[in-house]
Amino acid sequence: MTTQSRTCLEPNILANQTYAQKIYGDNALFSLVDVLITKRNVNANTITFLAMNAKPGHPGEPGGLGEYTVEWGKKEVMWAPCSSTLQSNATHDNPGDPPLEDSIGSLWFHIDFLKQKTNLLYDIPKWPRSLGAEPPPAHGPQAAPLVQEFYETLEVWPSSVVVSGVELKNGRHYEGSVDLLNRRLAKPGQTIQADRKAPMKLELTPYGFKQFNTHFDGFKHLKRALQLLREPGNADQPTDPFFLAEALRVIAACVEDSGSALPEQRKLLQSFVPGLAP
Repeated sequence: MTTQSRTCLEPNILANQTYAQKIYGDNALFSLVDVLITKRNVNANTITFLAMNAKPGHPGEPGGLGEYTVEWGKKEVMWAPCSSTLQSNATHDNPGDPPLEDSIGSLWFHIDFLKQKTNLLYDIPKWPRSLGAEPPPAHGPQAAPLVQEFYETLEVWPSSVVVSGVELKNGRHYEGSVDLLNRRLAKPGQTIQADRKAPMKLELTPYGFKQFNTHFDGFKHLKRALQLLREPGNADQPTDPFFLAEALRVIAACVEDSGSALPEQRKLLQSFVPGLAP
């Protein structure tokens, strides 16, 4: 199960900024990178993580995932405490144990490490000269407008909304992309929350799941798929061929996963696929 990123409060960020400036002086700069932890080695004090590489020859553009192994909390490599949002027990004087596998969040990496040891896509280097992570609240006792974002509404008539990322369901962390406006791939009209602190949850078709090379639980939809295929409408109101194709994809997903079927699920499946092994 994915461990969500932590929230860094402004007083903690301010205190850590002071500590970081004392530790590194005026010359060191760190840049923010979103990471997913795939392995941890407590004895060796290392983490292995996935993050987006830069496109070769185009340093500001994404170019696919890269996997890296680094020493956790090493000051020449990273700033692990807040304002890094990767979930850990790191403080300014003790990094603690490496984060758990499947943890996600943002981590500040030393710019020299990023340039010399990786091909990572990274944000503008700024820590600890300026605050990172989240802006402070606009009102209330902690209000201090040291960091302020400005937003306006832009109306767009979309032709496609493509989401690229790493699936977190099967533990193998496959990278994929899906067009959310393609109804063969995604449920129309769904509400999606985009946040760096939590995984994005998408409602996808079996074909959409295939874009991320991960498992679709067809058994949840087996009865409805069989009903649709056995009663495909009539001449006056025929069923949309698209939905018939989707029902067949559900059946195919169930056949592929038939080894884990419950007895009643297997019986249902055999009623449509007689050749299925008992």
